[in-house]
Amino acid sequence: MAPTPPQLDEHGFPIPPTFDDEGRSSRRRGISHRGALWLLFLVFVALLVGGIAKSGGWQDAKEWFAELLLNRAWQKFRLEADSRGALADLDRAAALSPDDPKIYELRAEVRFELKDFQGALADYDQLIKLNGRYAAAYAGRSVVYQRLKRHREAIDDLTQVIKLSSERDALSRNNRAYARAIAGIELEAGFEDIQDALEFSAELRGTPDSPQNANAAFLDTRGYLHLLLGRPEAAWADLDQAIKNAEAEHRNQADQLRLDRQPPQVRAYFAKRFAEELAVMYHHRGQAQQALGHAAEAEADLSKGDELGYNPEGGVY
Repeated sequence: MAPTPPQLDEHGFPIPPTFDDEGRSSRRRGISHRGALWLLFLVFVALLVGGIAKSGGWQDAKEWFAELLLNRAWQKFRLEADSRGALADLDRAAALSPDDPKIYELRAEVRFELKDFQGALADYDQLIKLNGRYAAAYAGRSVVYQRLKRHREAIDDLTQVIKLSSERDALSRNNRAYARAIAGIELEAGFEDIQDALEFSAELRGTPDSPQNANAAFLDTRGYLHLLLGRPEAAWADLDQAIKNAEAEHRNQADQLRLDRQPPQVRAYFAKRFAEELAVMYHHRGQAQQALGHAAEAEADLSKGDELGYNPEGGVY
């Protein structure tokens, strides 16, 4: 074998063999400049983690990361219509910060959207365990109970909401009135609830307590209760006005929120919500038309309700 010629530098002079030997020795030991930097970085991370753990800041770090996951889940759920992605983030957030009620509240909504009603119920139960005076938790759980056809518990939760809310809270009265209506029980008490709701709402708005000024959803509740109590003419009058008021409310909301400038998914969300609200009103008005013996008008209203998405099994009722 011929001897290996010496390596030359740029001027043609031989490179001393000790330089090459040192380079080969370094490579054999697996040490490089980049490797040394990584080693220093890992040592730094280890020291940092150890310092956080000793100072009690590890829990703070986990809660901080859980908050990031919570915020990302909110964006996925509200703005991107990615319920499953939101649920994955919330599961991780709950594991990191198991005592944060905000996580359970949003996860309950996400699970409800995914039709995991037992999971949503478990989250609301945990939320109430963490904060037994949080009215919104009872309100949310009442909706889950309704979907599970546990109407007595739904009404009881709404009674708890009323106890925890302001004395003249209109929404909670309307919700209990409607819960009694769909359960078909305590109808006279439900009618008292909705009368209170309409009065309180008029006070809040500073408008006369009249059907033309009424909240559309509240008027729909009263109309439905009129129907169940055997007063179809009063029911039709309220439900007809409720549809007109709902359309006006939707136009005002679209202007206030500038929906024409919102992302497509936001516009789609509000359009779906409005369609479902109208679907219920048309269905109820169709029932009132049936009770009045107006067959053609009833068929038109009931078909319109179905077209807009009336679906009790799907939660639109």
